[in-house]
Amino acid sequence: MPKKDTASLQELLEKLTVHALNDEHTFVLDLANKLLRQDPTDIKAKKAKVVALIKLDQYSEALKVFGDDELKPNELALERAYCLYRLGKLELANDLIVVAIEKGESSVVEQRGLLHLKAQIAYRLEKFAAAEEIYDELSRGPYLVEGEDHDVLVNVLAIQTQQRWWNLVSAPAPNPTIVSHEQAFNMASLKIGDRQYGDALLLLKQAKELAQAIEGLSEKEVQDELYPILIQAAYVHILLGEKDEAAEILSGFDTQSISEPHIKDLIVHNLLYLANVPGYDDSNPHVNLRLLDSIVQSKTSGSAYINFQRRLLHKNRLAVEYRVGKESAVKKGVKRHLDEFPEDQVIRLLTFRPAVLDPFSTGGRYSNKNILDRALKKFSKEPSNIGLGLACVQMLIERNNADHAAQIVEQILSSGVPTYPGLVAVAVQLYESQGRYTKAERLLREIKA
Repeated sequence: MPKKDTASLQELLEKLTVHALNDEHTFVLDLANKLLRQDPTDIKAKKAKVVALIKLDQYSEALKVFGDDELKPNELALERAYCLYRLGKLELANDLIVVAIEKGESSVVEQRGLLHLKAQIAYRLEKFAAAEEIYDELSRGPYLVEGEDHDVLVNVLAIQTQQRWWNLVSAPAPNPTIVSHEQAFNMASLKIGDRQYGDALLLLKQAKELAQAIEGLSEKEVQDELYPILIQAAYVHILLGEKDEAAEILSGFDTQSISEPHIKDLIVHNLLYLANVPGYDDSNPHVNLRLLDSIVQSKTSGSAYINFQRRLLHKNRLAVEYRVGKESAVKKGVKRHLDEFPEDQVIRLLTFRPAVLDPFSTGGRYSNKNILDRALKKFSKEPSNIGLGLACVQMLIERNNADHAAQIVEQILSSGVPTYPGLVAVAVQLYESQGRYTKAERLLREIKA
């Protein structure tokens, strides 16, 4: 190589190092591309390019750097697996991690990084026990990165919270000394699962104060830390029936300035629940659908959720489309939903109403005010008619008559039909919406007996 090229290459490498240290990712990307044009096999330049693209949230582009797997399977395994993880390809990312760990050719730091990512994937797949085992393994080894011990503690607390929410453990709630807003947030989530809403609000207030006290963050970075805390606080107010307080929090967000799609998702879906927020009239499903359509989606927005959350967001949209009367879209959406979540059979309820109500319709799009009365009269003679009964439940809920809706479900369950999980889920949700938690727990115990 001519001397001039060597000097130029050395200069590029020096600039690459400086910009990487300063987190100037666009400059790093530009320099890495220049280096790779001179030497396409330069591993350092490839890694710099991949890391820069990851920092810029360009995960698909980062994967393209690997081409047709020109690198050995173990090289940059952590970066590649992370890209797959952020793109929602969890199983593929996990397979890559397993192979890389088995080969054992990564550095100790990279091996621990792979384990951290493997634990996150297990958490996203709702394999909480597996995730906890990985963090237990990590906690026994020496912490090699600053703040790693804190990350492990926070993530273990998040897992324990999920386990208690899912009734997977019956041990007393953990009570760690709270030193960060993440810990306070996770403890608040645990309190929500235990229906200790007052304690949850106090912990969320503490989380907010701790986040605001973090040194070295820009105003935007602090705000990014506050969004989940404030949204969770709004959710607790909703659970307490304090809609005005929830509306005040949610209406204060400037959604146009929020860059994270999943944060917008959570704000919008909570707003949809509230009927008294100006501009978000729950009685007008067309307005609600436009609101959902306004959310900027991206390939990576879904990677922030565990499956349980994604199921709820899917169902929320289907429910709004159902109220608008988009039958074809609902049927296709229900099919896609069941393809991904086959155990979630309760979603089939959204496809029952049109077929069940046709005999009662007088020509309008379910506009006859007597439809409910006629359906209830017919149901009183056919209490084992699940489709008809659930159609009545839906119409009663739309009229804010949860008491009567719960009675209909009780009649179905006592009519001798099989105890379908979907029916039980509807009953439990109705009881809990009325604050009848003892009734809900009693029903679940009877089903398990």
